[in-house]
Amino acid sequence: MLALREQRIRRRPWTWFLVWFLLGAGYGLGVVGLLSIGVLLLPVCGAITVLVLLRWPGRGGLAGLICGPSAPLGYVAYLNRHGPGTVCSTTEHAQSCVEQTDPRMWAIAAACFLIVGLAVEYAVLRRCHTAGDDAPEDGTG
Repeated sequence: MLALREQRIRRRPWTWFLVWFLLGAGYGLGVVGLLSIGVLLLPVCGAITVLVLLRWPGRGGLAGLICGPSAPLGYVAYLNRHGPGTVCSTTEHAQSCVEQTDPRMWAIAAACFLIVGLAVEYAVLRRCHTAGDDAPEDGTG
């Protein structure tokens, strides 16, 4: 039974990467929204992390945790796409103005998290491939 599970994990090395990516996105959202929803989201992510660690075989995908924050950071960049400065929108009955930050800093941060995480995952998988193994023993990728 354990051998069959181990074979499935080795055939799908990106499965655990996706799990860790989603957790990283949750942590990123918790930090970005720390003054609102983040206070509630971070403990939930912590509890889910404990559950994942109990099921995680210690093989592969951990670099997804680095990539995860790129999703909420990229979303914040998208929301601020008309910034920096005051951006007004007008409807038939009202006008509203909001202050938006520079989206470039959010986009650069998102790209950095994504590139570094993917580079780490690629390096770990490449190291395992050259060593003749399908997944690392130390749980780093």
